[in-house]
This record gives sequence, C-alpha cells and structure tokens, in this order.
Amino acid sequence: MTSLIRRNPSLRRKKMKIAIAGASGMIGSALYDYLGQKGHTMVAIKRNAGDGNHPFIGIDSSYLSEFDAVINFAGENIAGKRWTEDQKRAILESRVKTTTFLAEQLKKTQSKPKVFINASAIGYYGNRQAESLDENSSNGSGFLPEVCRKWEECADLAARPGLRVVKTRLGVVLGNKE
Repeated sequence: MTSLIRRNPSLRRKKMKIAIAGASGMIGSALYDYLGQKGHTMVAIKRNAGDGNHPFIGIDSSYLSEFDAVINFAGENIAGKRWTEDQKRAILESRVKTTTFLAEQLKKTQSKPKVFINASAIGYYGNRQAESLDENSSNGSGFLPEVCRKWEECADLAARPGLRVVKTRLGVVLGNKE
C-alpha cells in the first residue's frame, strides 16, 4: 500500500475521507491504522449480519458520496475454517453480496468518491504451475479462481464516469495478529 501512495503524490498531499469495509480484518485493520496515522479521516463500514439484502448498516449512495475513496476488504476469512460446502458458500456469498451492494450504491453517486478499491486475490489465476502470469492473464479454474472472478465482476458494477475501480489481487498475507 505504501508503494501506491508513493506513486500517487496526490494521496500524500491531500488528506482524504476514506470509508473501509472489512476494517476489522487483518489487512483492513492495518490499512485503516496506517492511513489514519497519515492524517486521513477513516470510517469503518460495519456489516449488518441480520439482513442479507442490506449487508451494511446505514449505507447508501448518499452516504458514500461523502467520501473521497471507498475500500472494500469485506469477506469471510478463507483461512478461518475448513472448506465444507457451507463454508465455501459463505466465502463466495460474503464477497459477492457485499461487493455488489457497494458497487450498486457507488454507481449512483455523482462526483465523489473518485476511487473504489476492491480486494481480490492471486487465487484468480489458479494453480498454473510454472506459467508466467500477469494482470492480463485469464482466470484459472476451481473454487478460488471462480470466487475471485465473480468478486471482480461485482466490483465492475460500480463503473461510472469519474470513478476509478481498482481490483487488488493480493497474495498470501502473513501477520502476527490473530
């Protein structure tokens, strides 16, 4: 994330108001803290566990239009439990529902936010052995590549003039927090 800020001087100069979904997870909490320490105003978007049709508490396009950026790291922890069929469903649905909801609300906004950063993963590519891959490579086959493909398609629903949609394909992330 620091390289993103280094390459974009405007992120260093302007203090931004940033909403982040998934701020309680390992990556989201680290980014939330880091950007907050840099002087940005950070707001955690809380999931609404009780309502599948409205996955976030008090969030709509009007609310999101108050932010310069929206970051989405929301989703069931893929390393948290054994991958039963129920857990696979939870992994997929937690990403598709939250991202679709945010994207649909962001599409309705006008001038702000300017960027929607949505998590994805290198699992998009699948196990391709020694094949050389880059961001233009097709997705692989299997459970994780399918989850990532659908997740990224949901993020694309936010596309509108003036809103940049960024899909970050993260690799294995190690940390010392539980």
